[in-house]
Amino acid sequence: MENVQKSELDTTLEADGLAIFKEGKLIDWYQDDMAKGVIWILDKIKETDVELDKDGKKNVIVYNVIRQKTNVSADTKNYIPTITINVRAEGDIREIRTPINLKDPKVIFELEEELERKIETMLEETVKRTQQNKTNIFGFGEEVHRSNPEKWKNMKSGWNNNYFPNLNVQVNVEAFVRRSGLRSNSIFSDMKD
Repeated sequence: MENVQKSELDTTLEADGLAIFKEGKLIDWYQDDMAKGVIWILDKIKETDVELDKDGKKNVIVYNVIRQKTNVSADTKNYIPTITINVRAEGDIREIRTPINLKDPKVIFELEEELERKIETMLEETVKRTQQNKTNIFGFGEEVHRSNPEKWKNMKSGWNNNYFPNLNVQVNVEAFVRRSGLRSNSIFSDMKD
């Protein structure tokens, strides 16, 4: 009871990765961006960080996602359905380890574009690997069923092995930087090399 009554808990539960099962057997293990991609597609992200590279340096900008919404829809006009994943993310810049002018709207716009590309790539790679595993962990079959129940009846028996691995998946991301999280520019902006 004491733990629940505190405003800040002593412990926090964190997942290190996701085990992917097919027919009761472990077939893959997703970690880092791959695991995050699964949770993102399932619209279960509460808060997460996305790290960006800048000027050839790895992970120098940290974007903290504070709100996100993922919508998945199916278009069943063609023989193989098309799945569309739409993501809208809002967040703050939490860390900067490189010179950058956060007061310039052009810089913020460029960061938003980089974030969109990074998240799109993360989700596309997650979908490709899952299609190779032939495991419908995202519930795309339910979307096809909801969109066209008659077509789903014909696809259901061969979904995981025949249709799911060949789905056309389109990922669209809108990312917005709401706050820089800093009162001024990074201290690196004033430093000389």
